Amino acid sequence: MRREVSVGHDGLVNTRGGMPGAVERSRSARPRRGDWAVAALATVLHVFAPRIGQPADVAAWVAPLALLLALAQGLPLAWRRRWPVPIAGLVLGGYAIHVVAIGVVPPVAEWVVIWSLATSHGPRRTSIVAAAVAACTTALLVVVGELISPGSGASVLLVSVTVVVTLAGVLVRSERSRLDAVRETAASEERLRIARDLHDLIGHGLGIVAVQSSTARMALDSGDTSAARTALSAVESSSRTAMREMRELLGVLRGIGDAESAEDADRIASEPPVPGLDDIASLVDNVRLAGVAVTAETHGDLADVPRAVQLCAYRVVQESLTNAIKHAPGAIVAVRVVGSGQLLRVAVETTGGSPEGEGVGSGGFGLAGIRTRVAAAGGRVRMGPTPSGWLIEADMPMREGVR
Repeated sequence: MRREVSVGHDGLVNTRGGMPGAVERSRSARPRRGDWAVAALATVLHVFAPRIGQPADVAAWVAPLALLLALAQGLPLAWRRRWPVPIAGLVLGGYAIHVVAIGVVPPVAEWVVIWSLATSHGPRRTSIVAAAVAACTTALLVVVGELISPGSGASVLLVSVTVVVTLAGVLVRSERSRLDAVRETAASEERLRIARDLHDLIGHGLGIVAVQSSTARMALDSGDTSAARTALSAVESSSRTAMREMRELLGVLRGIGDAESAEDADRIASEPPVPGLDDIASLVDNVRLAGVAVTAETHGDLADVPRAVQLCAYRVVQESLTNAIKHAPGAIVAVRVVGSGQLLRVAVETTGGSPEGEGVGSGGFGLAGIRTRVAAAGGRVRMGPTPSGWLIEADMPMREGVR
């Protein structure tokens, strides 16, 4: 089944039935069937509602006027979503005439108006204030009607119901605002995660491509075709890896995880998996082809490391190697991945090299991304200069609940 989608102002795709957005908040110019049903029900209840404080002898003109006022209060409710405040004023005006001319009846239409104002999609404070004003006006009219034509004291019950409807509407609106805030926070976190992935993927891939392209050019200038082929092989390998990861990231953005057919499921199943600990070796090989002296060691039992932690470890190594390529050409890099007890330790140490441009300790997006990733995985990271270079070391739990 195909879903309707819309693109919000932030460029993200929203599906119908998902996070409320501009599509969900837009209102049709025509009332819906549910709106007409509410209007009809409120009108009928007003027509047959018991009157409080009404004398036994009723003038002949009271019944037609009561019917007219019931229609004036009930039918406008069909447009309450499009014009909430004007409709509220019209309904309350009709009820005021009814109270003065005929008597007090249960303010059914007014309760609907109060609920609609409190739960509308406008600004939260404006909606609550409008609902409170409508509730106070309704309660005042009930009390005034009781004073004009003393009845059975049912005004206390009607005012109580008005207060309950108002509070319920405010609570629903507050809960809706809380859920919207949670959704917005989740969307913001997802955008930041995608931004970190793009930074790691593009920064690492283009860093190697830039270095090896320069190496290949100099090798061709000097007539060393063998070195040029080696450099171009590194460019090709790094480009393929970057393209693979880019396809995975684009797959997330396009929502291919929600397969709609067997062919889609087969295609998604054939997609390469998310990078993990096993892919660190290929990552190191690509960097080694780029001319960086890299050693890699793996120790301990790494069989049951969660995929999220494996991806975090992979990104830590990837960003650390990117920093070494960009900021410390000629350095020797040692990568160590150790599973010890309940913790996975990833350490990348850079020794020597000739620092160029902005140092690795500049606090750029890459290092900030490492801190954020490791913290999200429940771990801790240490990074800083050493007597001979730079060290990034991250400890992450290998089991849930471990810190």
